[in-house]
Amino acid sequence: MLSTQAQEVSTDQWTIVTKTSATWCSNCGSWGWDLFKDLIDDNQDKNVIVWSSHNSGDLDNEASIDINNGWGSAGQPQFFVSSDDFNVTSNNTQSARTQINSYIDALLGFSALAGVGVDATYDGQTLSVTGKAEFFTGLEDGNYHLAFYLLKDHVEANQASVGANADHRFVLTDKITESSFGDQIVQGAVASGATYTVEASKEIADVDLENDEVIAILWNLRNDGVYAFFNANRNQITDAATSAAVDITGISDITTRQTEDQVIVDITTNQNLGEIKSRLVSVTGQIIKTESVQAINGKNQVRFNTNNLTAGTYFIQMSVNGKIHTEKVIVL
Repeated sequence: MLSTQAQEVSTDQWTIVTKTSATWCSNCGSWGWDLFKDLIDDNQDKNVIVWSSHNSGDLDNEASIDINNGWGSAGQPQFFVSSDDFNVTSNNTQSARTQINSYIDALLGFSALAGVGVDATYDGQTLSVTGKAEFFTGLEDGNYHLAFYLLKDHVEANQASVGANADHRFVLTDKITESSFGDQIVQGAVASGATYTVEASKEIADVDLENDEVIAILWNLRNDGVYAFFNANRNQITDAATSAAVDITGISDITTRQTEDQVIVDITTNQNLGEIKSRLVSVTGQIIKTESVQAINGKNQVRFNTNNLTAGTYFIQMSVNGKIHTEKVIVL
């Protein structure tokens, strides 16, 4: 199972806008519906995640309920930026829209203290996610958690005041990490330059690569028990069977596949290339295994035994005539 996306950590500050909602709620489908669409349009070119998180009805789930409770949500629709409630009503939607957007711009103007990167692949059954948090400055204290969520841009479902087949935009539909607020990555002081990696996978039947994406959020659990938004990132989901583009003279194709106890790299060449050195590397950079092959014109293979490997993400790095090609594999 293979992904070729780079797990890039964003150096920018992100923020999040949450609309609490319910499919039976008439206000959610009237003035709340319109304001939500306006905020999507206003912030589509910014580092802003605008999502709908349902308290109850046809589209609620454990993560959406937990996050809404964490915001202190007492009903719907409510509009939060990070954890701040803007007390929007049917009488103040236009002024609230202006205030929310001004607040978003102010938050985005701050330098990020930590950044987040995230990759996601789907093999038709399992959604596998790897995320990384990197701290750009030393912090004296904190309780940081990294969490992953599935976000669907278009969901057809009932909505009061809209209809039975309403097009719901950017709906939080599931969590990928076991906890709704993710895995704890560090508690206490954090050194500048410190990086932490979290991996999670979940069997999900209805992932749509054209419609869905994964959101990664770095939370800071405060002493009062509130998970405070710290930073985030988002990424599209790639097909786990997709091969990496190869930019090495003499190699026309590289594909990676798994058997029960091996990762097999198939290398197709159009000339004799001599020795191709390969190594299997952990996400922390540890070299697990090394292999090599004398590549002839045609089909070649490199095999890595996975019997004793811990399940998770690994990288296969291949050195060919001074160039490095990297493939990502997820060992289950």
